[in-house]
Amino acid sequence: MPLSRANIGTIEGIPQAVARAETNLDDLYAVAQALQDASNAVLCVALDMVALEEGYRIVAERHRASSPHQNKGPAE
Repeated sequence: MPLSRANIGTIEGIPQAVARAETNLDDLYAVAQALQDASNAVLCVALDMVALEEGYRIVAERHRASSPHQNKGPAE
């Protein structure tokens, strides 16, 4: 029975997939590749979150910097 990515899709499935893969080098490679793909996906999400937070910070700084100019009354 070929190893499917669905077997590796949960934390509980990883040991089962590795145990099944120990008898087949192609399956072991599939497990390693699926784990690498999952790791890359987590890293991408983390980097997206960092970029989003940095974007929020920049917008907040620009808003604070422009607020004093907007609050000035007419010059006399």
